[in-house]
Amino acid sequence: MKADYAALGDSGAASIFLYGTHDAYLMHKVNALVERLAKAKGAQVQWVDQQTFLADPSLLHNQGDLFSKASSNKIVVLEDATDKSASTVEGHLEAPKTGVMLIIPAMVGTSIKKLKLLHEKSKNGAFVTCYLSQARDKQSFLNEMTQPQGLVLSREAQVYAIQNMEDNVEAVLSALQKLPFYMEPGTEVGLEHFQACMSDFREANVRPLVTRLGDRILSPVLRAYHEAKILGAEEMAILRSLNQHFAKLMHLRALVSTGTPVAQAVQSLRPPVFFKEQDEFIRHHSKWSEKDIATLMSCLNTIELKIKTGYPFDPAQLWKPVFSMCKAG
Repeated sequence: MKADYAALGDSGAASIFLYGTHDAYLMHKVNALVERLAKAKGAQVQWVDQQTFLADPSLLHNQGDLFSKASSNKIVVLEDATDKSASTVEGHLEAPKTGVMLIIPAMVGTSIKKLKLLHEKSKNGAFVTCYLSQARDKQSFLNEMTQPQGLVLSREAQVYAIQNMEDNVEAVLSALQKLPFYMEPGTEVGLEHFQACMSDFREANVRPLVTRLGDRILSPVLRAYHEAKILGAEEMAILRSLNQHFAKLMHLRALVSTGTPVAQAVQSLRPPVFFKEQDEFIRHHSKWSEKDIATLMSCLNTIELKIKTGYPFDPAQLWKPVFSMCKAG
């Protein structure tokens, strides 16, 4: 049955299905829920992948329920569930194991139609949406990340955080987690402090891909893309950084086409190019024509549209037209 996230602390559900559109936000909600339930129920927590879950039936039993009164409660988090797990989960919902709760996070667009339906209909299941589509959802997320830490965001910082949640929720989450280390409780967090924490995240995760794509050599581009994903960068954050870089590169080409020397044109760009990246911009200028930049940005817009309208497969497939603009090597 459908349930409210805030009420899950008192839930007697045998299995909770959390359904979201942003991986970073979804996992934040899962982690917070697991911590809260484990404390409330005195439960042990076990995170498993689907292969392990299906191969080990004992996961849905706790230490004592086979022979005597359960000696402890257990929470099992199934990380990469698909409908392959549906029959096993259905059996658990029909005859819940004593003291065992299953938690299943799943992203919109993945192969979980049967699992979703089971939790919507079962009296022993809970179906919970974890969306960031509404302004109230974003404000609630911001409050739960700041208030317990004693953080006070300025109005400008709040607006900036909420505006960036749709496309850069991982970066916003990272910034909110880092701020308590830099700011005293009760001290107002200004826009510049918040932006500094977000830029650190983007630099670490996406910047290498921007550099490699600008150099147009395929193997480093592929490696940088996969490394960014491993480090937690979301597709929309990658798209945003690439669009900003290549829009600025297009502006640089326009300045040079009027007769301005390239080094002087780089100096005049606004917002200014970080001095350590100026040589990179000049190098990329020599590798990308105006026509190629326009083609690339069209590809990036197509990727963004497909992701926002619910692309059901691995997003890496969408990047093939972009990667094809690089030379093998």
